[in-house]
Amino acid sequence: MHKLHIPGTLNLGQQGSLGPGDFLVEDLTGAELMVAFPNAGMHLTHWQKPNLHRFADATTDLKILVAGNLSYGDCIMLTPCLRELKHRYPASTLTIACLPYFRTAFLNLDYIDGFAPWPLPAEQYDQFEEIFILERFSSHPKAKTHHLSDVFADIMGIELTDRRCDYRPTKDEIDWAQKEFPVNDRKRVGIQVQASQRCRTYPSNLLVETLNVLLKKGWEVWMMGKPGDYACQEIGHLHDLSRHTQTFRQQAAFLTTCDAFLGPDSGFLHAAGAMNIPSVGLFGAYPWKLRTAQYPSVHALSGTGDCAPCFHVSTKMQPSYPAGQSCSKTQRCTVLETIEPARIAAVIERQAAHSILHARLPSLPPAAPAPQSP
Repeated sequence: MHKLHIPGTLNLGQQGSLGPGDFLVEDLTGAELMVAFPNAGMHLTHWQKPNLHRFADATTDLKILVAGNLSYGDCIMLTPCLRELKHRYPASTLTIACLPYFRTAFLNLDYIDGFAPWPLPAEQYDQFEEIFILERFSSHPKAKTHHLSDVFADIMGIELTDRRCDYRPTKDEIDWAQKEFPVNDRKRVGIQVQASQRCRTYPSNLLVETLNVLLKKGWEVWMMGKPGDYACQEIGHLHDLSRHTQTFRQQAAFLTTCDAFLGPDSGFLHAAGAMNIPSVGLFGAYPWKLRTAQYPSVHALSGTGDCAPCFHVSTKMQPSYPAGQSCSKTQRCTVLETIEPARIAAVIERQAAHSILHARLPSLPPAAPAPQSP
């Protein structure tokens, strides 16, 4: 961890703004900010977390913070650890610090009490009595052998008794989705076009072949993702969900109207798995068991190749593909290219055949107030 000094305000676009002030950040996050804003006058100094007292017993009323640079999928795979903390120490207050754009993955989970900003303003550190910072979890010693939920648990020093991941749409979100996207007599599939990491994205030409196979088989196909991430002309039974929705939670709620979902190793696949929606996940860079083993409704299709799994993670300072590999030249994952569109379509149909639409979601608990930012 480092303390990042920001002399002025940084405009982070959809993530809001940051500064001025001192912030506690992961090493990589601090370095990326300095690269992204080279003229902002920022500087990093090493910061050592002080020794905090450990939990005493289940009745201890502690203010707990879990913080890290998390994406949607990471947030969902963190939920077993958060649920375990709240189960063991129900009198404690559990606060999450992650980027505002991704904290929506935690909404409607009654074991989370609130959110803190991330990066964390240095002066807010003293508000908490126990802090878990999930630093560099992708390079953790267990990252290549254990599911990410177990990696998080190891960092936090706990053992999981229940590894199920949570993502809970609200009743209002489900009702909205069913009203806006009424079910018809065609089978419906949602398809995530891109992953946040290009090395995990199925090649676009093969994805087009896949959706054409599904359209010929009588499916209604909805392409999913952020507006502007892809080009999709709505013709016949091919639709662009980004034209009708604005947020991750809206698109996740849309999945409750689908017979199946197809996606790369990315956030929507974890939301679909946590909601028990029949899904097909496409894997190349990471083994599927380290990502979707906890989701009975997800069928993983893994590509083959001498370089798999490469465990590559791209950042602002790392290329989209591993240097020196053939994929770095073609800018396409050669492992994912080995998964044939016809095979994908066949598995989607098999997955959907085992589902009963509208009977998949777990019963929702009474609506809890959404955690608020301080």
